[in-house]
Amino acid sequence: MLWFVVPMIIMAAAQGRRLYLDRMFKELAAFAAVWIVAVIYGIVTLSGIRIPKPIEIIAALFERVF
Repeated sequence: MLWFVVPMIIMAAAQGRRLYLDRMFKELAAFAAVWIVAVIYGIVTLSGIRIPKPIEIIAALFERVF
């Protein structure tokens, strides 16, 4: 699992640093939120826990709305 988490942290740090230096704080907050969800989803998936694919979750939400 370490082989997944370390590259994710490195990629987030590289992109996050650029957003911070460019003073793009709203984009940095959105990026951080999406990245945290992606890392958690990846860790859960690698742990062997069966969870729905993101597209299945989005489709279910739209089916309820429309």
